[in-house]
Amino acid sequence: NQPKDEPGVPKRRRRSSASARQALNTGELAKIAENHLQKITVILETLDQSLDTLKPSTTLLSALFNLLSDLETLGGDAGLPVLYTQETLAVTMVKIIRALKSEKAQLDSNSVRTDIVVATIRSSPSPQVQNRLLLVVAELAALAPEIVLHSVMPIFTFMGAHTIRQDDEFSVHVVEQTVVHVIPALANASNEKKSDEVEFLLTSFASAFIHIPRHRRVRLFSTLASTLGPEFSLHIILFLIGGQYSAAVLKNRTSESRSLIEFASSLLKQFTAVEQLAASNSF
Repeated sequence: NQPKDEPGVPKRRRRSSASARQALNTGELAKIAENHLQKITVILETLDQSLDTLKPSTTLLSALFNLLSDLETLGGDAGLPVLYTQETLAVTMVKIIRALKSEKAQLDSNSVRTDIVVATIRSSPSPQVQNRLLLVVAELAALAPEIVLHSVMPIFTFMGAHTIRQDDEFSVHVVEQTVVHVIPALANASNEKKSDEVEFLLTSFASAFIHIPRHRRVRLFSTLASTLGPEFSLHIILFLIGGQYSAAVLKNRTSESRSLIEFASSLLKQFTAVEQLAASNSF
């Protein structure tokens, strides 16, 4: 089941009807769809190899968002194998966004479709594609944080349910890059919005705590708290972990309760005595 659309996020276009999907899988339309995918793949491979000599532009980036939307249709409705092309597209988009960032380019919010990126992340069966597209979001946030602000909740909901549970180094890198670049968009929001979304973000991650590899937990939550600001987040993390500890004790889950205590102790040691006292006083 696909998650419901979060408030403030543009709704994805409705899926085609069953008859439209059938049409894309049979006859002339199926051949057109397959040819279109082949053309997109060749264009992206050529573009990726030519970026060193090609001047990136916001117009080009906008066109790539349109291609990402096309790939969603070709993969979902036509049932074509789009994963390789999606990953190639995501890698190319990251390179272009970084080049635009170095030139201090200004992005037009109407041409940057973060809703398409989020929709593809949530529908893709490939962790590799998901991670590559999360890096697209992270790079966009570093270039134009206000553009990704409305996508913060669905992005971190997805990460809490999937990405932070992975134990490979690339997934860890993706999570850290997304946290470090996307969270500052929250810092520039109004205090009320920031408070609500910080709590939502931390709750999403804390809910997945037991699924996060044990040796990754302290690093992940200390990065979260440091990026958000310990004064805004450390006490919330401790409160959420305390709730899990209480539940574990009530259910006589000794091992789990012990690991929660050890985690809280290790997490606090990542911060100064003043920050620890401030977190205690914020309860």
